[in-house]
Amino acid sequence: MPPGLLWIALLCGAAVGAMPSAASARPAATAAHADPTIVLVHGAFLDASSWGEVGNALVLRGRRVIAVDLRSGEPRAASERTLADYRQAVLASIASESSPVALVGHSFGGMTIAAVAEAAPDRVERLVFIGAYIPSNGDSLQRLAAADRDSRTAEGFVVDPRLGIASIDRGARTALFCSDCPPSVGQAAAASMLAEPLPPLLEPVVLSAPYAGVEKRQIRTTLDPVISPRQQRWMADRANVGRRVLLRAGHSPFLSRPEATAALIDHLTRQEP
Repeated sequence: MPPGLLWIALLCGAAVGAMPSAASARPAATAAHADPTIVLVHGAFLDASSWGEVGNALVLRGRRVIAVDLRSGEPRAASERTLADYRQAVLASIASESSPVALVGHSFGGMTIAAVAEAAPDRVERLVFIGAYIPSNGDSLQRLAAADRDSRTAEGFVVDPRLGIASIDRGARTALFCSDCPPSVGQAAAASMLAEPLPPLLEPVVLSAPYAGVEKRQIRTTLDPVISPRQQRWMADRANVGRRVLLRAGHSPFLSRPEATAALIDHLTRQEP
């Protein structure tokens, strides 16, 4: 293991707590230094509240934090939702920021932050993908998920074409999304999971030079049954991701290991000397 990866791995002895809520697209703190605002972007079947403990831990570290709810804004039918809606939700949340931000995307949030970087590269200092899809031009979540032969997502993935939504079967939620969580946290996470509009999951993302020019980093979740570690590594190689760190956690480390997750996000998003 390279020295950098080893040093980061040693950070990851963290306590686990409850799961408080977080305000959607609302700054949680203002830092007195030049480190960029951290913008937390959730994945499919979750919302901004999933970042609650991580957001609080980052604030205690002196960071300014925004947790974006991708479903905020004018209500629309699930069948009418697009990836552009999610991109716009992030752009709206950072409209008042005076300096470029660090976008942190989990799972499907990786698709969203890539789309934001393509649309507004001058607003983004760097991208951090945590247990996330890292797309290239023309990729959709569906395409990347289908290529992941080690993923277990198919065990619980349910589609309702009439309503235009996808969901995770209740009996599979904890095993897929919170496999390493304490029982109480896993149960709470399963109960709070949402149906997801289907069209954005199927929509290819258009990426070119603006996205390619934004610095990218990765937190690879090494126990992940949803996006396998092998797939995460392949996507990072293909996208020429720079700094990469390992976190021994399942698909939702912000729930199972919030302190370790916050420490890694803090480290990977700080200004470097």
